[in-house]
Amino acid sequence: NSPSATSPSQIAFESSPYSAAFKVAQDSSFQLQSGSNNVFYYNNSTDILESDYSLQLGSNLALASGANNLDDDFEDGESREGWSQAQIATCGYSPNTFLGGHCNFGSQTASKTYSGLPAHTKVKLTFNYHFFDEWTGQTAWAQIGGQYVWTEKYQWCNGILPFYCKQVGVNVCGEDTPDRIARAVQVIVQHSDPTITLSFGSTITGDPCLVSWGIDDVRIYIA
Repeated sequence: NSPSATSPSQIAFESSPYSAAFKVAQDSSFQLQSGSNNVFYYNNSTDILESDYSLQLGSNLALASGANNLDDDFEDGESREGWSQAQIATCGYSPNTFLGGHCNFGSQTASKTYSGLPAHTKVKLTFNYHFFDEWTGQTAWAQIGGQYVWTEKYQWCNGILPFYCKQVGVNVCGEDTPDRIARAVQVIVQHSDPTITLSFGSTITGDPCLVSWGIDDVRIYIA
């Protein structure tokens, strides 16, 4: 089918009683549907692959755990070991603990090297990134082995009426500026080394008591 301004290009497959459709949008996002379910959907603007099903990368995608300790939620001392920054925080009445936070992380970089990974060819990194207070176009980032694998520019208020942004936004930490909590990120890269170094940071240069960030639920999956 020829692409249009309102609908994606589509290829339909049918073998009674089954049917499927592969669609490609103008922004290069694409999806494979079986009936009304997404077998997979790739959003080009966010670089995230989603599915209504449980997906496996290759044949053995798994959360590397146990002795490798590749699952850090920062709720206990063990999951905080090895990080270059030790500051932790909570927000509001929530007992959930994360790395960084208000007055803790601004220009700082938080890194950790994990070792003893089993044989693999790919890794999937997932984590939650928190944006606190007055982000005015700075960029959050993540690296694997010193290479950028995710960046995102953020501004706490995109409008010309900050007071309205404060009325409709949700403030849970720090100053009276609304926050963006738990931006879920996942990236998949080729990787085969038995060690892996993760780094997180931002382009913030100001006072971390005015603008800051944090991370939580860092997990590494291998395949």
